[in-house]
Amino acid sequence: MTLIELLITLTILSVISLAIYASLNSGLKIWKRINQQLAHEDLDIFFDRFGHDLRNCARFTGISFTGTEERVEFPTILPGLRFGGDVVGRVSYAYDPQAKALTRVQQDFSQIHSGEESSKTQPIPDLGLVKFRYYVYDKETKEYSWREDFLEGDFPLAVRIELELGDGPQAQSFTRTVSLPVSG
Repeated sequence: MTLIELLITLTILSVISLAIYASLNSGLKIWKRINQQLAHEDLDIFFDRFGHDLRNCARFTGISFTGTEERVEFPTILPGLRFGGDVVGRVSYAYDPQAKALTRVQQDFSQIHSGEESSKTQPIPDLGLVKFRYYVYDKETKEYSWREDFLEGDFPLAVRIELELGDGPQAQSFTRTVSLPVSG
């Protein structure tokens, strides 16, 4: 074998090795990206569910609308798996500052009064801050304002949720405001 043949063989092998490495590297990057947790998509799904629950609010004796800065609880129309149709129930969204997670708990009317276990959804993790605000009309001052709690009265006109995804300087803030048709 001559020196030229040896150099050509080494060049071909190095080009083939480089092509195999580039293909495997690209495949691993794609695999990592597909398998990473998609926080923004999960947040969009959460906001859709939150808005749907609030827009389906219903007046119902025995279940009142209450809200604080870290928790909101209200009567709403839920899909009734046991009854084959929609049922009245209670939904609550609560932020746990120690776990830095937001959870959704739903109970249909029979679960509320029988004391059965409620169904919880997977919490949204890695939240730096969550605040609920309530848009109300004050009949005495005849003014609209945002409040940090709603413990009295019928229903607020709107509910706003403000949350931060992540901690520190790279935290991203999100806000969603939902009008309540039932307050109307």
